[in-house]
Amino acid sequence: MVAGIARYASERGDWSLVVARDDDHTVILGGFGEEDLQSLDGIIAGKTWLKFTSACPVIYTSTPWGQCHGPVVCQDDVAIGRVGATHLLSLGLSNYGFVGMRKVPWSEQRQEGFETKLREHGQTSLKLLFGGWLEAQRGIDEIVNWLRSLPLPCAVFCSDDRVAVNVVAAARMLNLHVPEQLAILGVNDDDICCASVTPALSSVPLPGDAIGYESARRLDRMMSNPGARLEPIVTLPPGKVVQRGSTEVLGYNDLIVCEAMRLIRSRSAMEAVVVDQIASELGMHRQQLNRSFAKHVGRSPKEEIDRVRAERLRSMLVDSDQPIKQIAYNMGFASPSQLIRFCRRTFGVTPLELREQAVK
Repeated sequence: MVAGIARYASERGDWSLVVARDDDHTVILGGFGEEDLQSLDGIIAGKTWLKFTSACPVIYTSTPWGQCHGPVVCQDDVAIGRVGATHLLSLGLSNYGFVGMRKVPWSEQRQEGFETKLREHGQTSLKLLFGGWLEAQRGIDEIVNWLRSLPLPCAVFCSDDRVAVNVVAAARMLNLHVPEQLAILGVNDDDICCASVTPALSSVPLPGDAIGYESARRLDRMMSNPGARLEPIVTLPPGKVVQRGSTEVLGYNDLIVCEAMRLIRSRSAMEAVVVDQIASELGMHRQQLNRSFAKHVGRSPKEEIDRVRAERLRSMLVDSDQPIKQIAYNMGFASPSQLIRFCRRTFGVTPLELREQAVK
């Protein structure tokens, strides 16, 4: 959000920003760079219940909670729930769950959107609702017990990434396979949360940049025209789901094959993976893995490794101007000549010819 505010301020050209933070919220102060509220021209505040003594205009940037003291620009939480449901419905699983918080407006609205979209498709969800943030953060045992009651496989939508991280941890405690048995989706697309679990967490991103920019634009209007009438609440839609491992349901009726595919797809693009290595990590013989792939995938593990590496090579040749030597290093080829031989064998042309074909 701050980036969106800063972008508008840069376009405006004559704003100075002061950022005031505490443990619970962030306030962006648009004025002359002084922290004295009485000297400010405008305020963008994170929480709608904050009331300022300054007479300058204020725009709020969070889901209304209690009394609002000014116009609000925030994410469309109902739409977030619908986006989450649409993504999970696309996985083709037959059971659904929701983990959120009672009496927390943005969580309740995300739940509303999620359940409404499910009903449109003839589905319902099982719910686990906490009383607040503290309870949700400490509720790992309750999540474990709830997961035990779920019919599997199940797709679970969590109202926030931090809640989703706990669900992933609880699934690990129960030895549930994510995402084959339990697909998990969060909200916020928080880099730290999403990368801190294995597999990485899929998430619905908030429109933070757009909220920041629009709130600054509206504040500018209020400062320029104190009598301007603004809509009391403007909601902005979320972005597309950022899909990662926690919802990459592969659809094979064999957990070993699914795990092997996950290892291959996560590693082969950046290193020279060998089938024996994958089989060893899965605790089985290479021949067993070959037979499972033949039955469920229709091609061998080696063919899947080459397919993933070929896709990555094509992407790096077409979408970047990196030299062949650098691409070979990034993909774990022993030498540029090895990459060239792989490209010829796979595509029938050299890397430079493949790059030239894409330009044409």
